[in-house]
Amino acid sequence: PTGNISGSTPPKQKQKWRLWSGGCFAIVLLAVFAQPLLALLNHAAGSKLHSYILLIPFVSAYLLYLRRDQLPKNYVVDLPFAIVSLVAGLGVLAITYWLDFAGRAPTNNDRLGLLTLSFLCCFAAGGFFFLGRAWMRAAAFPLAYLIFMVPMPDAMADALETASIAASAEAANVLFH
Repeated sequence: PTGNISGSTPPKQKQKWRLWSGGCFAIVLLAVFAQPLLALLNHAAGSKLHSYILLIPFVSAYLLYLRRDQLPKNYVVDLPFAIVSLVAGLGVLAITYWLDFAGRAPTNNDRLGLLTLSFLCCFAAGGFFFLGRAWMRAAAFPLAYLIFMVPMPDAMADALETASIAASAEAANVLFH
């Protein structure tokens, strides 16, 4: 009845605050990366090769929803992993803009891939900071699945197409001779 005399925040309030703060972080991160993410959506919508990218966040969210009861409810900051993830994300972002500045800009597809990778690293940093290592470990597969949002680099797509053409020509050669 006297309330919280000691001035400390009850554990339930801390957990709620952490979730709300994490949600706000995600919204700010989406706002910061809005232009490249919208460009990725447009690129994926107009591409036969990358059209699957549009489904990846929904599949990942569904996989998280399926595991919701198995995810830890005790959130503990994991600062070392958060810092490493954030440094990786900001490093990829810096390299992307440095390449533009240096006149060695990557193709649109490769640039979108780098910016998406930067977003995912920063997103993981938020997960480690607001939810902790135990939660991230429990949600490892649905979160790791998000890596498929990164478009396949042009060099890789070209190599796969070349190998596919060579393999089908070899198969046709064996079949008809």
